[in-house]
Amino acid sequence: MSSAHQEGAAYRRAADHVAASVIFLRGNVLLREPLRPEHIKPRQLGHWGSCPGITMVYAALNTLVRERDADGLSVPGPGHGSPANHANLWMEGTHEEYDPAHVRTGAGLRT
Repeated sequence: MSSAHQEGAAYRRAADHVAASVIFLRGNVLLREPLRPEHIKPRQLGHWGSCPGITMVYAALNTLVRERDADGLSVPGPGHGSPANHANLWMEGTHEEYDPAHVRTGAGLRT
């Protein structure tokens, strides 16, 4: 497995973790301490089933954009896959760039 492939796979795993955290957790989203009941949201928003696919497409498009120094725009829409969009934007720092409340720490993922 090439290092680029391993890097992409690691990115997707991390983005999937962040997306799951956005859906299910209201605290301790980076798992810096053992999970407790108060970390879990009483009502989940989003749908896990669409998140891995969105993350995979987002990562592939970002690879093409970087490799070809191209401009690109992904418009997957809101809805059930929104946690995956937030995860990718948070991980690459775009979220924080446009909304300082979404700092690239666990605090920036609290919802």
